[in-house]
Amino acid sequence: MTENHKKFQEHLKESTKALFIVAHYFHHHGYTIRINGQKCSPTASNHEEYADDGDLFIQMKDDQEKWVRIEVKGLNTEFTNSNDWPFKNFMVCAKHSYDKTLPDPPSCYYILNKTRTYAAIVKTNTFDHWFTRTVKCGNYKNVSQEFYHCPLDKIKWVNIEI
Repeated sequence: MTENHKKFQEHLKESTKALFIVAHYFHHHGYTIRINGQKCSPTASNHEEYADDGDLFIQMKDDQEKWVRIEVKGLNTEFTNSNDWPFKNFMVCAKHSYDKTLPDPPSCYYILNKTRTYAAIVKTNTFDHWFTRTVKCGNYKNVSQEFYHCPLDKIKWVNIEI
């Protein structure tokens, strides 16, 4: 197993904490939620066989036939809003990860701060304002990839503490 795949597996396990914090937030606000079980590829070569169809699904209160997909990420950056966000724009996700969801992308991304108390919400209906940049991935050796970024004025910032 490669060093990068080991790191991926560790990050996937760690991502569960942010996912359940956001799920708890929606549960507390009266939504029915669904979280699929986590599957992780034992090797990098067959990772596509283990791809999920989303992180979190919430049932709409006004239309119980409608489930909305939400992607959740946890960052190691502390923030509460655009005033203390340390970058010029907001990195949403890897381009390939969003593009593979088309034509039915998630409704939004909940991206949590380091202490998991605030979320930046990036709605995918702002996609026309997104742009791409190639970024070196700090977590992995010798890996760069294209990421979607969103202007800060399109982000909603919320306190998710219950």
